[in-house]
Amino acid sequence: MKVKCALIAIWSAGLAFTLTACQSPQTARQAEAAQPAYQRVAQAAVDEGTKQYEAGNFAGAIKVLSSTSEINLAKTETQVRAHKLLAFSYCASGKPSFCRAEFVKILSIDPNFKLSESERSHPIWGPIYESARK
Repeated sequence: MKVKCALIAIWSAGLAFTLTACQSPQTARQAEAAQPAYQRVAQAAVDEGTKQYEAGNFAGAIKVLSSTSEINLAKTETQVRAHKLLAFSYCASGKPSFCRAEFVKILSIDPNFKLSESERSHPIWGPIYESARK
């Protein structure tokens, strides 16, 4: 009887290990679906804003990004990307005060935020970013 119980215990442990080992890792789609809805909405807005910005449609980027309230709930990196796109879009649209306000928002979200060297040397938003940092 003891041998039978021991064999059952070993078999059960082996089965549990096998079932655990056979589980597949999360796919990218599953990981994305596991994100909160607001993060998915915010990321979609950033993706669309990026597309609009790269197409030279700065007003379109501003509209998408400024009307998506979920951005304020998203991960820090998503918020920073959204506000950086907004800043660049405002600067490219000739609205320096709005551009500066976006850089101020970025720095309040992430005080360690820095533009890349090429971005800092840009004649329009480089000086505006520097003024927001002070």
